[in-house]
Amino acid sequence: PGPPPSLPPPPAHPPTPAPGDGECSKCRHVYCGGRSSRYKTGNKHPCGFLLDNEYYGREKLSDRFIARRFCCECDGYYAPYTAPVREKTAKEKQKEARDAQMTPEEREQRQKQSEEAQAKAAKEKEERKQANREAQEKAAKEKEERKQANREAQEKAAKEKAERKRANQEAQEKAAKEKAERKKAGPT
Repeated sequence: PGPPPSLPPPPAHPPTPAPGDGECSKCRHVYCGGRSSRYKTGNKHPCGFLLDNEYYGREKLSDRFIARRFCCECDGYYAPYTAPVREKTAKEKQKEARDAQMTPEEREQRQKQSEEAQAKAAKEKEERKQANREAQEKAAKEKEERKQANREAQEKAAKEKAERKRANQEAQEKAAKEKAERKKAGPT
């Protein structure tokens, strides 16, 4: 890539391409006017620099020749990619025709209706958000209450278990004590 050495060097400050001035047909990088940073090939062109026929000293022999632009992402010269223009649908064409026939009053009325519809939609969205927020808060509160109830039930169960254990221990100690006393008294 690059011009043959016999040709004059490119201008010192070539025009920086405007944003949206096409994109590289190889990597689809949008020409940005930046210098190449990926590879050190000594290229002095900004991204999107147009290599026109005059610069290359070539004659345009046919319409097949497409001027190429420098791409800083691929570090090469590629024809800019332009997306094919989408054909308008019959519905879109009908809408345009209707819009063209509208009076300023009708246009204003439609604008007003559109603004009202947008305001209504925004209000409904805010209401839904509020309802969701409240539902989440309610669910979180109920979850916390269930956790609290479980905690209390576990504490109560643990307390009752400890009391039963203590009662059993006291009963065992009492039985052992009575047995020892009977043994000590011996046969009468």
